[in-house]
Amino acid sequence: MSRKDHTTSQFVRFLIVSAVAISIDAIVYTMAVNDLGISEAHSKRYSFALASIWGFIANKYFTFRQTEVKIGEPIKFALLYFTSWLVNGYTHDLIHHFWNSKLVAFLNASAVAAIWNFSGQKFFVFTNQRTRARTEAAEVASNYRT
Repeated sequence: MSRKDHTTSQFVRFLIVSAVAISIDAIVYTMAVNDLGISEAHSKRYSFALASIWGFIANKYFTFRQTEVKIGEPIKFALLYFTSWLVNGYTHDLIHHFWNSKLVAFLNASAVAAIWNFSGQKFFVFTNQRTRARTEAAEVASNYRT
């Protein structure tokens, strides 16, 4: 499988995991508010936390097929999600400022955050020595071609 096909396959799996994460977020939030009487603010935090745990596990094992347990991955994942939260919010605000459309701002911010999350997980959170070595070798080879 070519590198492009491999990345495309990973991105499709990432989108599937993301769709399930959004569903978990929505279901837990709704149940916590409506059935358990938990405040909206606390419910959103619980639902986001559970969806994030799902996202970490599913992306590690399903999307990126990483089986090795690494102590730093959860920390990197949390850092990535924090920066994604910032990127999402600022992208939304910037687009909304110029286009004055909530829908356009929401969709674009979500798309940018999805690309940010996928790239961050692929190249920062769930990378391994073999992947880094291939990337470095490709960079060296491309330098010799020019």
